[in-house]
Amino acid sequence: MDTFDMIGLGERIGDLREEFLGCVELNGIINASTYDKIYVGKSREKSLEIIISKLCESIKIKKETQAMSEVIVKIKFDDQENGVEHRLMPSRAHEDDAGLDIKSCEEVVIHPKQRYLVDTGFRMDIPVGYEAQIRSRSGHAIKKGLCVVNSPGTIDSGYRGLVKVGLINHGEEKVVIHIGDAIAQMVISKLPSVELKQVYCDLSKTRRGAGCFGSSGN
Repeated sequence: MDTFDMIGLGERIGDLREEFLGCVELNGIINASTYDKIYVGKSREKSLEIIISKLCESIKIKKETQAMSEVIVKIKFDDQENGVEHRLMPSRAHEDDAGLDIKSCEEVVIHPKQRYLVDTGFRMDIPVGYEAQIRSRSGHAIKKGLCVVNSPGTIDSGYRGLVKVGLINHGEEKVVIHIGDAIAQMVISKLPSVELKQVYCDLSKTRRGAGCFGSSGN
């Protein structure tokens, strides 16, 4: 355009800032004392155009992240009369953690080298297209040698049985688990749409080729 609409662009930035409230990094850019100092060597108009472009891109990412967080996984406890579900509900230690802590609903003692299937007391309704991955807790693994046997385990969307976690004690001392103790982490993951196709031609060439165990030299 021949004339640069500074007022209109300023209003557009204001609208974008309002929509993107909460992003520290980009709010820091918009809060700069003067726009023309943000990008050295560029005109004030070009700087503003770049800012708007970055804001639009970041708003899109934020909305996609919010859409991902709107996936609903239903949790049902078999024992709903004693209020125990409030203590056993899977939860994040920090709001931005990937994994939710899964807790035991029984008192358990796992001796060295012993495996045990620990009951969590709940069932799940996972949306189609998603899975729940059950992983070891790093603190338990390092300090006690307590790990999920088949980490990561998978809970499919069609499963409606009780969620139980297979643990193994790799340590040299027994591990005591109390009701409400976190025993594993659960990560809800989106599954890609995958189609397997049988082919009769040669597969694509790679540097690794057919090298398998120990092929990296370590």
